[in-house]
Amino acid sequence: MDQTLNKARQEIQEALRATLSRNPLILDTETTGLKGELCDIAIIDMDGNILLDTLVRPIAQIQAGATAVHGISDKDVETAPTFAQALHQIQVIKGRVVICYNVEFDRRVIRESAKKWRIEEAEYAPENWTCAMEMYARWWGDFSQYHRSYKWQKLTTAMEQQKIDVAGMQAHRALADAEMTRRLVLKLVA
Repeated sequence: MDQTLNKARQEIQEALRATLSRNPLILDTETTGLKGELCDIAIIDMDGNILLDTLVRPIAQIQAGATAVHGISDKDVETAPTFAQALHQIQVIKGRVVICYNVEFDRRVIRESAKKWRIEEAEYAPENWTCAMEMYARWWGDFSQYHRSYKWQKLTTAMEQQKIDVAGMQAHRALADAEMTRRLVLKLVA
């Protein structure tokens, strides 16, 4: 391993250890489409305790392409709570450090879903968002000269690269992806 990669990994371990000392939560979402609303959310702690695992009934319909990825259909969410109804459970992240695998995506989805229900970000805002995907990209070290940044790895690819057991987990469901993110973070600090 070259010195640059080794140094980057040490820096990432230090940053993750500092994050873990703040008792973070892991959050993942699934959506009605790439620019869509929340339709599945999970929040777990670093011990793997499930704080929230629920489907969410969106205002918009779930696009067929999204259903093909995560398997959630409009019929599945017919009786699920709306974002507004689930807010009291989502508020567990308020004032906390939250780790996501692709934080920009999850943060945008929550923000847009809240906006549709006229809910201010201050009602659920975490203290800090941390992106495990960006940290892992740097950890893995596949640098793209063209993009002048580290290449993002899919969560399932990261699990394979780190030889982390995912038996019985259905990727692209919020709870499974949150658990995979938790295991990846713990592996990187080990």
